[in-house]
Amino acid sequence: MKIAVIGASGQTGRLVVEQALARGFEVVAFVRERSRLPLQQANLTVFEGTLQQTSHLAKALQGCSAVLCCLGTHRLRKVRFMQVHLPLLVQAMALAAVQRLILLSAFGVGQSYAKANGLAKLAYRTLVKSVYQDKALSEQALANTDLATTVVLPTVLNLAPLSDQVVVTPLTQVAAVNGLAKVGRANVAKAMLDCVTDKQSIGQQLVVAPVGAVR
Repeated sequence: MKIAVIGASGQTGRLVVEQALARGFEVVAFVRERSRLPLQQANLTVFEGTLQQTSHLAKALQGCSAVLCCLGTHRLRKVRFMQVHLPLLVQAMALAAVQRLILLSAFGVGQSYAKANGLAKLAYRTLVKSVYQDKALSEQALANTDLATTVVLPTVLNLAPLSDQVVVTPLTQVAAVNGLAKVGRANVAKAMLDCVTDKQSIGQQLVVAPVGAVR
């Protein structure tokens, strides 16, 4: 199976690429700068460019069964990053006739906000307010597409190695979450890749959090 990873040189995106190759996937990695992804393997093709180069991006997506989007920004104020870039990705996917999208978001975005604990809600309303609003608005627009989408909602990310003490739970089955609990990017990458072959995840929002953080 051939998949594309957008934002493949980021901290999570690179783990998605590495784990996908280990699983035997054929991987197309789309990056802004080739030098930021110094991997060379037979099943890996790296495309360098920006999402504004829609036809170039569509060419990269040709023949892929799924797109895993790991885009993000370090900005915290006046953020419109996903509102600008996610529609460009959707446009390129349409040109390439790819419908399956697995999107990395964050717990606390959109409907998941209501299920966070009080301290986490305070952080969402202050520290990352603009980032989360940007994500929420961009994701709302996906409802107007014909994409088969899964949105992955991790709690606070860290660099912990793969752990069996992490749970992946549909948001509809969650009552409350300690939104400040930390989860490793490696487990988030694993959760995204698991969605590629899990048709039941289509249309779902999946919370990724450590055991004990979810009720």
